Amino acid sequence: MTILLRLLPSLIVPWLILAYYFALKFPTFFWLFLALGLGGLVSALWQLTRRVKLPQGFWALVFFPGFAILFSFGALMFSEKIFFQTVIALGMVLFSSLYLENVFRFVFQPARYQTNAILNLSLIFAIGGLFFAMVVLFDLMIFSNIKFWISELLFIAILGLWYWFLIKTLQPSRKMARVFGIGIGLAAAEIFALICWFPVLPIYKAGLIMVFLTLSLQIFRNELVSQPRTSRWTLIFYTLVLIFLLATAKWFA
Repeated sequence: MTILLRLLPSLIVPWLILAYYFALKFPTFFWLFLALGLGGLVSALWQLTRRVKLPQGFWALVFFPGFAILFSFGALMFSEKIFFQTVIALGMVLFSSLYLENVFRFVFQPARYQTNAILNLSLIFAIGGLFFAMVVLFDLMIFSNIKFWISELLFIAILGLWYWFLIKTLQPSRKMARVFGIGIGLAAAEIFALICWFPVLPIYKAGLIMVFLTLSLQIFRNELVSQPRTSRWTLIFYTLVLIFLLATAKWFA
Protein backbone atom coordinates (compact mmCIF):
# COMPACT_ATOMS: atom_id res chain seq x y z
CA MET A 1 0.00 0.00 0.00
CA THR A 2 2.83 2.38 0.85
CA ILE A 3 4.35 1.75 -2.59
CA LEU A 4 1.09 2.81 -4.24
CA LEU A 5 0.93 5.94 -2.11
CA ARG A 6 4.55 6.69 -3.06
CA LEU A 7 3.55 6.60 -6.72
CA LEU A 8 0.66 9.07 -6.35
CA PRO A 9 2.79 12.22 -6.96
CA SER A 10 3.91 10.68 -10.25
CA LEU A 11 0.53 9.20 -11.22
CA ILE A 12 -1.21 12.57 -10.86
CA VAL A 13 0.89 13.91 -13.77
CA PRO A 14 -0.62 11.80 -16.61
CA TRP A 15 -4.04 11.94 -14.90
CA LEU A 16 -4.21 15.74 -14.97
CA ILE A 17 -2.59 16.03 -18.40
CA LEU A 18 -5.27 13.76 -19.86
CA ALA A 19 -8.02 15.61 -17.99
CA TYR A 20 -6.87 18.97 -19.40
CA TYR A 21 -6.37 17.55 -22.89
CA PHE A 22 -9.74 15.83 -23.16
CA ALA A 23 -11.57 18.79 -21.58
CA LEU A 24 -10.29 20.98 -24.42
CA LYS A 25 -10.55 18.29 -27.10
CA PHE A 26 -14.15 17.38 -26.28
CA PRO A 27 -15.86 20.53 -24.96
CA THR A 28 -19.21 18.70 -24.78
CA PHE A 29 -17.79 16.69 -21.87
CA PHE A 30 -15.81 19.59 -20.41
CA TRP A 31 -17.42 19.39 -16.96
CA LEU A 32 -16.90 15.65 -16.78
CA PHE A 33 -13.14 15.91 -17.33
CA LEU A 34 -12.94 18.87 -14.96
CA ALA A 35 -14.60 16.73 -12.29
CA LEU A 36 -12.26 13.82 -13.03
CA GLY A 37 -9.17 16.03 -12.80
CA LEU A 38 -10.28 17.69 -9.57
CA GLY A 39 -11.52 14.41 -8.12
CA GLY A 40 -8.20 12.71 -8.85
CA LEU A 41 -6.28 15.37 -6.90
CA VAL A 42 -8.69 15.32 -3.95
CA SER A 43 -8.67 11.50 -3.84
CA ALA A 44 -4.87 11.39 -3.91
CA LEU A 45 -4.64 13.85 -1.00
CA TRP A 46 -7.23 11.88 0.95
CA GLN A 47 -5.36 8.62 0.43
CA LEU A 48 -2.12 10.22 1.64
CA THR A 49 -3.60 11.81 4.77
CA ARG A 50 -6.54 9.63 5.83
CA ARG A 51 -4.59 7.94 8.63
CA VAL A 52 -3.05 11.06 10.15
CA LYS A 53 -4.44 14.03 12.04
CA LEU A 54 -3.68 17.25 10.16
CA PRO A 55 -3.04 20.49 12.09
CA GLN A 56 -5.42 22.58 9.94
CA GLY A 57 -7.73 19.77 8.86
CA PHE A 58 -8.14 18.00 5.53
CA TRP A 59 -10.16 20.69 3.73
CA ALA A 60 -7.65 23.40 4.56
CA LEU A 61 -5.00 21.18 2.97
CA VAL A 62 -7.01 20.48 -0.18
CA PHE A 63 -8.84 23.77 -0.73
CA PHE A 64 -6.19 25.89 -2.45
CA PRO A 65 -4.86 23.25 -4.88
CA GLY A 66 -8.46 22.25 -5.65
CA PHE A 67 -9.45 25.90 -6.03
CA ALA A 68 -6.58 26.47 -8.47
CA ILE A 69 -7.35 23.33 -10.49
CA LEU A 70 -11.05 24.24 -10.73
CA PHE A 71 -10.54 27.77 -12.03
CA SER A 72 -7.56 26.83 -14.22
CA PHE A 73 -9.99 24.70 -16.23
CA GLY A 74 -12.25 27.76 -16.47
CA ALA A 75 -9.37 29.93 -17.66
CA LEU A 76 -8.50 27.34 -20.32
CA MET A 77 -12.11 27.26 -21.48
CA PHE A 78 -12.01 30.97 -22.33
CA SER A 79 -8.47 30.97 -23.75
CA GLU A 80 -7.91 30.55 -27.47
CA LYS A 81 -4.10 30.60 -27.36
CA ILE A 82 -2.57 27.12 -27.41
CA PHE A 83 0.63 28.48 -25.84
CA PHE A 84 -1.20 29.86 -22.78
CA GLN A 85 -3.30 26.72 -22.49
CA THR A 86 -0.13 24.60 -22.45
CA VAL A 87 1.64 26.82 -19.90
CA ILE A 88 -1.36 26.85 -17.54
CA ALA A 89 -1.96 23.10 -17.78
CA LEU A 90 1.69 22.07 -17.39
CA GLY A 91 2.21 24.56 -14.57
CA MET A 92 -0.76 23.18 -12.63
CA VAL A 93 0.32 19.59 -13.28
CA LEU A 94 3.88 20.17 -12.02
CA PHE A 95 2.80 22.10 -8.93
CA SER A 96 0.18 19.47 -8.10
CA SER A 97 2.78 16.71 -8.33
CA LEU A 98 5.19 18.71 -6.16
CA TYR A 99 2.42 19.35 -3.64
CA LEU A 100 1.57 15.65 -3.37
CA GLU A 101 5.27 14.82 -3.04
CA ASN A 102 5.61 17.17 -0.06
CA VAL A 103 2.42 15.84 1.54
CA PHE A 104 3.84 12.31 1.21
CA ARG A 105 7.08 13.40 2.83
CA PHE A 106 5.22 15.20 5.62
CA VAL A 107 3.24 12.04 6.45
CA PHE A 108 5.65 9.19 5.72
CA GLN A 109 9.16 10.73 5.54
CA PRO A 110 9.26 13.67 7.98
CA ALA A 111 13.06 13.68 7.98
CA ARG A 112 13.03 14.65 4.28
CA TYR A 113 10.25 17.24 4.63
CA GLN A 114 11.32 20.89 4.44
CA THR A 115 9.65 23.16 6.96
CA ASN A 116 6.68 25.15 5.57
CA ALA A 117 6.93 23.48 2.13
CA ILE A 118 3.21 22.64 2.08
CA LEU A 119 2.32 26.11 3.36
CA ASN A 120 4.41 27.85 0.70
CA LEU A 121 2.96 25.70 -2.09
CA SER A 122 -0.55 26.31 -0.73
CA LEU A 123 0.00 30.06 -0.99
CA ILE A 124 1.25 29.69 -4.58
CA PHE A 125 -1.94 27.77 -5.38
CA ALA A 126 -3.93 30.45 -3.55
CA ILE A 127 -2.47 33.24 -5.68
CA GLY A 128 -2.71 31.30 -8.93
CA GLY A 129 -6.23 30.08 -8.23
CA LEU A 130 -7.51 33.55 -7.41
CA PHE A 131 -5.91 34.91 -10.59
CA PHE A 132 -7.67 32.23 -12.66
CA ALA A 133 -10.93 32.97 -10.84
CA MET A 134 -10.66 36.67 -11.72
CA VAL A 135 -9.94 35.84 -15.36
CA VAL A 136 -13.03 33.61 -15.47
CA LEU A 137 -15.19 36.26 -13.78
CA PHE A 138 -14.15 39.04 -16.17
CA ASP A 139 -14.64 36.72 -19.15
CA LEU A 140 -18.11 35.83 -17.91
CA MET A 141 -18.94 39.52 -17.70
CA ILE A 142 -18.14 39.81 -21.40
CA PHE A 143 -19.60 36.60 -22.79
CA SER A 144 -22.61 36.26 -20.49
CA ASN A 145 -23.32 39.97 -20.12
CA ILE A 146 -23.52 39.69 -16.32
CA LYS A 147 -24.67 42.87 -14.61
CA PHE A 148 -22.08 44.80 -12.66
CA TRP A 149 -23.68 44.37 -9.23
CA ILE A 150 -23.92 40.59 -9.73
CA SER A 151 -20.25 40.38 -10.70
CA GLU A 152 -19.34 42.48 -7.64
CA LEU A 153 -21.25 40.09 -5.38
CA LEU A 154 -19.56 37.09 -7.03
CA PHE A 155 -16.17 38.70 -6.51
CA ILE A 156 -16.89 39.35 -2.82
CA ALA A 157 -18.12 35.77 -2.36
CA ILE A 158 -15.04 34.26 -4.04
CA LEU A 159 -12.68 36.55 -2.11
CA GLY A 160 -14.47 35.84 1.16
CA LEU A 161 -14.21 32.06 0.71
CA TRP A 162 -10.56 32.44 -0.34
CA TYR A 163 -9.76 34.58 2.72
CA TRP A 164 -11.55 32.17 5.07
CA PHE A 165 -9.32 29.29 4.03
CA LEU A 166 -6.30 31.60 4.07
CA ILE A 167 -7.01 32.22 7.77
CA LYS A 168 -7.37 28.48 8.40
CA THR A 169 -4.03 27.92 6.65
CA LEU A 170 -2.01 30.73 8.26
CA GLN A 171 -3.87 30.67 11.62
CA PRO A 172 -3.41 34.32 12.67
CA SER A 173 -4.96 35.82 15.79
CA ARG A 174 -8.64 36.74 15.56
CA LYS A 175 -7.85 40.43 15.82
CA MET A 176 -5.32 40.31 12.99
CA ALA A 177 -7.63 38.22 10.81
CA ARG A 178 -10.49 40.65 11.36
CA VAL A 179 -8.43 43.79 10.71
CA PHE A 180 -6.81 42.45 7.54
CA GLY A 181 -10.04 40.86 6.35
CA ILE A 182 -12.04 44.08 6.59
CA GLY A 183 -9.24 46.22 5.15
CA ILE A 184 -8.37 43.93 2.26
CA GLY A 185 -12.02 43.16 1.52
CA LEU A 186 -13.14 46.78 1.29
CA ALA A 187 -10.10 47.87 -0.73
CA ALA A 188 -10.34 44.88 -3.09
CA ALA A 189 -14.07 45.46 -3.68
CA GLU A 190 -13.40 49.11 -4.59
CA ILE A 191 -10.48 48.20 -6.86
CA PHE A 192 -12.61 45.53 -8.57
CA ALA A 193 -15.40 48.07 -9.17
CA LEU A 194 -12.90 50.50 -10.68
CA ILE A 195 -11.14 47.93 -12.87
CA CYS A 196 -14.46 46.66 -14.22
CA TRP A 197 -14.70 49.87 -16.23
CA PHE A 198 -11.20 49.59 -17.69
CA PRO A 199 -11.33 48.87 -21.45
CA VAL A 200 -8.63 46.19 -21.32
CA LEU A 201 -8.59 42.42 -21.71
CA PRO A 202 -9.71 40.25 -18.75
CA ILE A 203 -6.22 38.85 -18.16
CA TYR A 204 -4.90 42.38 -17.54
CA LYS A 205 -7.79 43.24 -15.24
CA ALA A 206 -7.11 40.08 -13.25
CA GLY A 207 -3.41 40.93 -13.14
CA LEU A 208 -4.08 44.42 -11.76
CA ILE A 209 -6.21 43.03 -8.94
CA MET A 210 -3.65 40.35 -8.16
CA VAL A 211 -0.87 42.92 -7.76
CA PHE A 212 -2.84 44.41 -4.86
CA LEU A 213 -3.90 41.08 -3.35
CA THR A 214 -0.46 39.46 -3.63
CA LEU A 215 1.18 42.47 -1.98
CA SER A 216 -1.49 42.39 0.75
CA LEU A 217 -0.83 38.68 1.31
CA GLN A 218 2.90 39.31 1.64
CA ILE A 219 2.31 42.09 4.17
CA PHE A 220 -0.04 39.74 6.05
CA ARG A 221 2.65 37.04 6.26
CA ASN A 222 5.25 39.58 7.35
CA GLU A 223 2.98 40.58 10.23
CA LEU A 224 2.59 36.94 11.24
CA VAL A 225 6.34 36.37 11.45
CA SER A 226 6.93 39.69 13.24
CA GLN A 227 8.38 41.48 10.23
CA PRO A 228 5.94 44.40 9.93
CA ARG A 229 8.08 46.39 7.50
CA THR A 230 7.77 45.43 3.85
CA SER A 231 11.05 45.41 1.91
CA ARG A 232 11.71 48.40 -0.32
CA TRP A 233 12.65 46.02 -3.12
CA THR A 234 9.32 44.25 -2.72
CA LEU A 235 7.44 47.52 -3.20
CA ILE A 236 9.63 48.39 -6.17
CA PHE A 237 8.95 44.97 -7.73
CA TYR A 238 5.17 45.25 -7.43
CA THR A 239 5.27 48.82 -8.70
CA LEU A 240 7.20 47.68 -11.77
CA VAL A 241 4.71 44.85 -12.35
CA LEU A 242 1.85 47.34 -12.12
CA ILE A 243 3.53 49.72 -14.56
CA PHE A 244 4.25 46.84 -16.94
CA LEU A 245 0.60 45.73 -16.93
CA LEU A 246 -0.67 49.26 -17.54
CA ALA A 247 1.89 49.91 -20.27
CA THR A 248 1.41 46.66 -22.19
CA ALA A 249 -2.40 46.46 -21.96
CA LYS A 250 -4.29 47.15 -25.18
CA TRP A 251 -6.55 50.08 -24.34
CA PHE A 252 -9.46 50.03 -26.71
CA ALA A 253 -12.93 51.56 -26.77
